[in-house]
Amino acid sequence: MKSRLKTNIQTLPRPRPGRALGPVRVLWLQLPGADPPPTKKLRTALARANLLVYTVDIHPRLGEACRLFDLIMLCVTNQTTDEVVDAVLQIRSSSLAPIALLTVQEPSTMALAALPAGADMAMYIHLPEKVIAARCLALLRRWRQHLW
Repeated sequence: MKSRLKTNIQTLPRPRPGRALGPVRVLWLQLPGADPPPTKKLRTALARANLLVYTVDIHPRLGEACRLFDLIMLCVTNQTTDEVVDAVLQIRSSSLAPIALLTVQEPSTMALAALPAGADMAMYIHLPEKVIAARCLALLRRWRQHLW
């Protein structure tokens, strides 16, 4: 599968404890066959909130790359709950970063499946972009002590 990363994610430096952190690195994952959601406005809102977003399709060798990011956003469109649970388990097995699930389906249905598997938040992708960015920043604040 083709990766759409604009930079080599292996070269991203990890923040050192006690040092000021620059922009937060966000990994935007899409499951194979996912229809691209309306993300241009959302990515702009995240960038304004000082979140650098890298987009990639999920694949089996993604584990090592997940460790380089501070937040992982999993975008779900037409997948079943079993596919979502498998993806969350794959991500969680290699990364402690918070996982935000964005779905075009009913968020409560996906949340009931994904949260016990290791996701930290489930949101409807058609929320206002500023609300999604604010929730991601709140999630990062709560996780800051564990990540940095």
